Amino acid sequence: MAIKPSRDLSGPFAATIAEHSAQIGQVIWGANFLQSCLLHIFEKCVCPGNRTLALAMWHSHGSDATQRAMLMAVAKLHYGENSEVFTNIVWILNNANQLVELRNQATHTLITMGEYQGGTYTVSPDRNSTRPAIVEKLLQKPIETWWEDVSIDFYVLGMYASFHVEFFNGVQPEMPSRPDLKVASWKPKTLTQPKNSSPNS
Repeated sequence: MAIKPSRDLSGPFAATIAEHSAQIGQVIWGANFLQSCLLHIFEKCVCPGNRTLALAMWHSHGSDATQRAMLMAVAKLHYGENSEVFTNIVWILNNANQLVELRNQATHTLITMGEYQGGTYTVSPDRNSTRPAIVEKLLQKPIETWWEDVSIDFYVLGMYASFHVEFFNGVQPEMPSRPDLKVASWKPKTLTQPKNSSPNS
């Protein structure tokens, strides 16, 4: 009889796959959280108080990268290139672009199981299907640490963006202080427009 794949995921790797999948889910949630916080800043720039119009404009483009590029452009016009607010928004967007590259690596990199240790298997990027540069980068520290740092950076950056909205609304008397990020490390040397590489970027 011909062999047939089983839909049973309760094999020896099941627990490790579940843990890894949960971490990837946190990375994706963090990216979506940040993007939604950027929408609120976009609304303040183009149509304060009109969420319906802001949402229609924001989603007129299917790419997250295009949305970030739009925010960069309208914030520059609304607040002025030399304003502190625009400088902060540029910092947010460029760090977001760095984190999105890691989100893409998290979602598209196959992770293989290795040596069994302490009730679970070690995980590492698959060398047979992943670009060598990404493999070498991800091997710099445990995969679990990478994805934890990325997901928390997304969350912290999103909160920093949302605190700006509270400042715009008069809820906070001062603009928030920049947070410390573990993975993203953009420095304000040049303004970089987000890449518009794919509908999922």
